[in-house]
Amino acid sequence: MPLVCTPLLRDLLNRTLSWFYAAGLRVAPAIEEMWRSYTSLAEAETRRAFFRTLHSVIDLGGQAVSATDRLYLTSHVPTLILWGADDPIIPVSHAQSAHEAMPGSRLQIFNGVGHYPHCEDPERFVQAVVDFMTSTQPASLSSIRWRELLREHPHALAEITNAA
Repeated sequence: MPLVCTPLLRDLLNRTLSWFYAAGLRVAPAIEEMWRSYTSLAEAETRRAFFRTLHSVIDLGGQAVSATDRLYLTSHVPTLILWGADDPIIPVSHAQSAHEAMPGSRLQIFNGVGHYPHCEDPERFVQAVVDFMTSTQPASLSSIRWRELLREHPHALAEITNAA
């Protein structure tokens, strides 16, 4: 990865993309977003942070962690889940499972969209966020109430305490 993600290679490919754009050619929005993600790995510290995070959640058997044992907390916080129906990275079934585990959440699946709904269908994405914001009351929970919710599920409190 350090060789493939070098600033020199990033800059060379960015110039190549600029030539395409100057010629009036565009790549798909999802490709542009993947490229932005990739180019951030050219910086060594960013790359180290990315791989530290990746190793903490994925192992040889696949996804190693899950938030499902904490999703009950979102029943007190308005939650909007936006997902691409054609996401090749994280299947839409994850969105559906999260929605089922999050009482009161709102799920909107974008047909014909993959992993980057904000890039692949930005108008629809913005409309969904604006609709959610204008039709939803914000949460107002005190730290005392959060503590009570965590105490209702001691395993979550223990994990959070041990992580601190």
